[in-house]
Amino acid sequence: MSTERCYRVLLRAYPPKYRERFAGAMLETFAHDHARVREHSRWSLFSFWIVTIAQAMWFGAADRRAPAAPAGAPMPSNRFRLSLLPDIWYALRLLARSPLFAVTSVVSLALGLAATTVIFNLADAMVFRSSPGGRVPAAQALMMSYGARQHVRRNTLQHLHQEITITRKAGSFTLEECLAGLVKAGTVDRADAALRAQHADDFEHAMAT
Repeated sequence: MSTERCYRVLLRAYPPKYRERFAGAMLETFAHDHARVREHSRWSLFSFWIVTIAQAMWFGAADRRAPAAPAGAPMPSNRFRLSLLPDIWYALRLLARSPLFAVTSVVSLALGLAATTVIFNLADAMVFRSSPGGRVPAAQALMMSYGARQHVRRNTLQHLHQEITITRKAGSFTLEECLAGLVKAGTVDRADAALRAQHADDFEHAMAT
């Protein structure tokens, strides 16, 4: 009996409607995979047939027991997991036949994960963490008003600091106020904050209030 006839017998495990719809594509896929595996050892061919028979029996029985699903319905999660088993087994067999490639792939993946972890830890320590050391974000915000728009149009940006103080009730705040808040929260030292303040008097006033 030819291999195609053997596989046609296995296809009888599936419901008739399933065979009418997918038998042609399944036969074509089986013939392609069988020809590829036959080029290797007999053990590979034996393993291929074991997986093929188990897959046909399992999924065929599952399709016969399951109620008819509407068109476009998603595959059940348990079936999806089981459908991955033959692919995982095939991938493991490929890695076993090429140990050098398998070792190289695993080492490359391990080095890549290690490098990514180290880079993330460095970035976290230098940028995101506030204590000990590192950088802490400090900002100022200006709620746009008519006066602020006029200063931007006229390119008189040196007056925007005054606009921040005017629109404080609308949500604006200065860099000095932000730095003072960080100092009071214990996030940064007062000397470092004073060094980065653009208006020393405003910073001292914000620290006093």
